[in-house]
Amino acid sequence: VTGQGYVIVAQQPLNSSTVTFVIYQVLLDRTYAFQNVNIAVIGQNVVATGRLVDLNTGNPVPNAVVYLLQLDSLESTFTGDGQVVATGTTDSNGNFNITYTAPSGVNPNNYYYAVYYHAEQ
Repeated sequence: VTGQGYVIVAQQPLNSSTVTFVIYQVLLDRTYAFQNVNIAVIGQNVVATGRLVDLNTGNPVPNAVVYLLQLDSLESTFTGDGQVVATGTTDSNGNFNITYTAPSGVNPNNYYYAVYYHAEQ
């Protein structure tokens, strides 16, 4: 059996001043998860780092595309108000490091950010 879907998880309560969303891809034949995800706003840059692993084996997931998503608002349900602002690829150890530079005049602190991935099947 094969198939896939996505699950979105808020890492903090929605009423917190900082909320990180993690979007998990659900694959019926395997389970991948992010580890040690950090998303930080530093000046005009948004930097996302972390690692993607296979929960069944503990092995890193190399060559997976990781997306940095910018969300306009926080709601109890995801309404599709986000956009991909940057992408990266995991290395042989499953690690990724993505940097997005907000355009001049745009305050990146006015948005929320999440990461999600697409791994080859």
